[in-house]
Amino acid sequence: MHTEIPSDMNLTVSDEIPVVNPETDEEVYVECFASKDSGVFVGPSGKPPTPEDPFVMSRTLDQKGFGTGVLLLRPLQEKTIQMVSRGTLIFLLERGAVTLTIHRASVVMEAGDSAFVPRGNTYSMKNLRSEEAKFSYTVLKEA
Repeated sequence: MHTEIPSDMNLTVSDEIPVVNPETDEEVYVECFASKDSGVFVGPSGKPPTPEDPFVMSRTLDQKGFGTGVLLLRPLQEKTIQMVSRGTLIFLLERGAVTLTIHRASVVMEAGDSAFVPRGNTYSMKNLRSEEAKFSYTVLKEA
């Protein structure tokens, strides 16, 4: 760190943070924080990843209305077509270059680009580089 943390700052070591529930005006504890190491990566099967898996992903926050996570698309690999059926899926490409196909249109994404897949549509991805591509994603869940 490049600066001191004030000694009177109320730092917590828990992922659950006290917040006010706007419906009850009461304080409740909610998982509002996920450290960079909190996600457990799984392969496409949902089981621990193998070197042959074309991508691995983790879920870092999982709440009633949304979820967040990381998707790593291995070098020159593809995430085959998938339907988004329970909400909207938002991606931020942190590292790499990929083609993203939504429904029947494809775009090239580069690091820093964002995209979303509306509910009821399919998407697929292909890594264009010989290095791993890294996405952050958010799922906005619909009831």
